[in-house]
Amino acid sequence: RDYLDDRLPADYVWISPYVHSSPTAHYFSPGPVVYWSDIVSIDPPAHFFNLFACSNCRYITPNNMGGTYTFVNTHGLAAVGSCKTGSMLQFEYFYEPLGEGGCLGEGYRDWWDRIAENGFTTDEIGWHLGMVLLGDPTIIPAMHMLGVEDGEWSQTPPVGALAAGPNPCPAGGEVLLQWTGMTSAEVRVFDLAGRLVVSSRLEQGDLVLSTAGWSSGVYLVRAAAPAGAASESLMLTVLD
Repeated sequence: RDYLDDRLPADYVWISPYVHSSPTAHYFSPGPVVYWSDIVSIDPPAHFFNLFACSNCRYITPNNMGGTYTFVNTHGLAAVGSCKTGSMLQFEYFYEPLGEGGCLGEGYRDWWDRIAENGFTTDEIGWHLGMVLLGDPTIIPAMHMLGVEDGEWSQTPPVGALAAGPNPCPAGGEVLLQWTGMTSAEVRVFDLAGRLVVSSRLEQGDLVLSTAGWSSGVYLVRAAAPAGAASESLMLTVLD
């Protein structure tokens, strides 16, 4: 019952069940079986699902799991999975573009390009044909994809407002951070791969950061004070 009781209700952003499945159920061993109706009842907080679960995304089947995770779940935004036997392998080609600030559709397309670049083997035809992406392919997963949600950054109440502007900001320009907290804060900026880009001290008021050398994409700005933290996303664009 771990999946039902502990995994689905937890505050995950991504869930990737690896389990024998039909279009409308997961067959864990030992059980219990998890049906599409269980997903409706639990209404998991996760937004994205990579379903290593055969035929889970057979979208012509009523109440299919992929469609339930994505469209019936209050928080669901997208699911990747197969319409038949099969699932995703060589995951790095899918997740690497996402880690660099790409959207789901870009990750899915890049994965397919790598799978198909030398033609399909018989095994690849049997395993990968039938893979689909359900949901909005233009979504860019952010924030909780970063490895910065644990420890001092997690579960801290906001103790001041953090604003970044201009937002979007041209790459190579300057961004103004405004902090309304009552105390100074440590500011850290992370890219979507979780890499620390810059760390500085922000007193109450304003801080100007240069984005020289930064790549275009989405960044996470965190201001951590003794009593809590606040965050803001920042988009850097390349001007034509």
